[in-house]
Amino acid sequence: MQFTEAREQLNEYEKQLETAKQEYETARTQALAQADVQKQLDINTLSTLIYAQNFSMPAGYVQDASGESWLLKVGEEYSSVDDIAGALLLHVEGYGDVRLSDVADVEVIDNAADSFTRLNGEQAAVLKIYKNATSSASDVSDNCLSAFQELEAQYDGLHIVVLSNQGNYITIIIRSILTSMVVGAALAIIVLAIFLKDVKPTLVVGISIPLSVLFAVVLMYFTGLDMNIMTLAGLSLGIGMLVDNSIVVIENIYRLRSRGVPAARAAVQGTKQVGMAIMASTLTSVCVFLPVIFTSGVIKSLLQPMSMCIGYCLAASLIVALTVAPAASSTLLKNSKPKELKWFDKVQEKYVKSLEWCFQHRWAPLGAAVVLLVFCGWRVMSMGVEMLPTITSNEAIVTLSTEKDMTKEESYAVAENVIDALLAVDHVEEVGVTTDSRVAGMDVGQLGLPQTITDLLNAANSYGTYQINVMLDESLSSRQIEQAREALEKAVNGVENCTATVEISGMQELTSQLDMGLTVQISGNDIDTMTALSEKVVDMVNEMDGFTNATNGLGSGDATINLQIDRDKVRSYGLTVAQVYQQIAAKLTTTTTAQTPVAIDGSTMNVQISNNLDPMTKENMMDMTFTTSVMAADGTTQTGTCPTFFYRRSIGQ
Repeated sequence: MQFTEAREQLNEYEKQLETAKQEYETARTQALAQADVQKQLDINTLSTLIYAQNFSMPAGYVQDASGESWLLKVGEEYSSVDDIAGALLLHVEGYGDVRLSDVADVEVIDNAADSFTRLNGEQAAVLKIYKNATSSASDVSDNCLSAFQELEAQYDGLHIVVLSNQGNYITIIIRSILTSMVVGAALAIIVLAIFLKDVKPTLVVGISIPLSVLFAVVLMYFTGLDMNIMTLAGLSLGIGMLVDNSIVVIENIYRLRSRGVPAARAAVQGTKQVGMAIMASTLTSVCVFLPVIFTSGVIKSLLQPMSMCIGYCLAASLIVALTVAPAASSTLLKNSKPKELKWFDKVQEKYVKSLEWCFQHRWAPLGAAVVLLVFCGWRVMSMGVEMLPTITSNEAIVTLSTEKDMTKEESYAVAENVIDALLAVDHVEEVGVTTDSRVAGMDVGQLGLPQTITDLLNAANSYGTYQINVMLDESLSSRQIEQAREALEKAVNGVENCTATVEISGMQELTSQLDMGLTVQISGNDIDTMTALSEKVVDMVNEMDGFTNATNGLGSGDATINLQIDRDKVRSYGLTVAQVYQQIAAKLTTTTTAQTPVAIDGSTMNVQISNNLDPMTKENMMDMTFTTSVMAADGTTQTGTCPTFFYRRSIGQ
């Protein structure tokens, strides 16, 4: 009987044991499921961990026993693919380490095919170079072109094409102004030769042009004006008026010589008779530009140098007309005789008759003058106003958009058809295309947005909208460039499933070209040597007249301590390098200000809280402990503290 009861109890215990085993297995399965690494490591977590481990930033300043301050820099960035692949992601008690290479394949891939960049239909890489605010566009352009030539000579098969170069506009404008000056002076001399029919008086007036320009340049030097677009434009405008005074003087001397007056006497008397007249005429022309002196802002910066140059030219022409012209005439015109101009005499006869008719019918010229005045006033009020005229170049920009329902491959195919159509247009030399990543007219990379947002915008603009740069023949005139633009527009419109606009590139952001100052560039491999040389250059520039507050742009360097963290050990305690940095920065931050100010005796004051009981110094920073969080095998986490995991400390300047 007792044996039977014992057996029944044993069977009951076996059933309870089996039930307990089943409950254990169930609990174990649930625990392992909760501790599944796949659920804890998604792509967002991996991205965050890699970003947090690839960390290097100054945390603050520590002092040594002597009181010297050291900048404390925490962490270091990844330097190779192996470093990334070997990054420790998790340390699970009872399981071991989980590294990035255990859950992902880490490799370098070529993603060039993901972007659409072509040059004349062939695959290419597009490089966009931007200058900083203190650099000259012309200097940056010249340096880049020189670098391109060196690269092409260094690497076989490398072909670099410049599709857009804003630095060219400065060269184009200066070349245009200098050409206008030379052509204007030549035309003035040719007109004089036609009317005077004599080489000698033409030479007298021709000499006055370079002398007046030289005198104006001397005045520019002593008044601090530089050779730039506006001053050259002023000289160009002034050249047309340089010969006016000399022509008046020469004509009067000619008139006296025709009456038999000797050359020397004719030079003196002729100049004396018209001296006051040309002086008054010159002063009235100068007074037209006088109000510019009282302007301010951009208008003053643009127009004052030009107005001053025109005034210098007129003053120089007056001095030359009153001195050089009569002196040269007294010698060169001794044996010269005025020559008759029959065609001009006929013109004068017609002019006399028309003048007599106007005197007899005064209402006609007065009415015509009033009508012209009203018409001109209406045209001035109705025409558009712009700060600067449009400057054309041989660069065309095509903005292309394909239909929205197209796939990436279909959109790329349409873009390639557009490239072929553009290359078939006459006078087209180069065609480059890339996806248009501009937002509000600015490149995404220049907006200063976080990298995540920049990547999202680039991904959104990966296809569908393209910017095509077309280089035209440099020898084309403005009219031919406009004809080429119309031909490009017609060619693009002939391609189906897309819309496009064609514009001729002009000079953008003129204000960026108005920077003034001296820039000295020092290149080398030794930072200490370059710093010493830059300090010597700064001293030399500050000692020169006209320069002040020169600087090399370098502040005094801080003494630095670089803390390199054992990433694996950090992760085994459940931390990242970024979290280590946060705890160190918090330890170094011994003073804080309350967000809400207080009012004391009617005065509002900020509340500053300081904690200097246990400050972190250079000597004791290696003894710092950190708050940690460690995950166990059952998926639970345990918090605690751990010692420091700095494995190397380097000190530098």
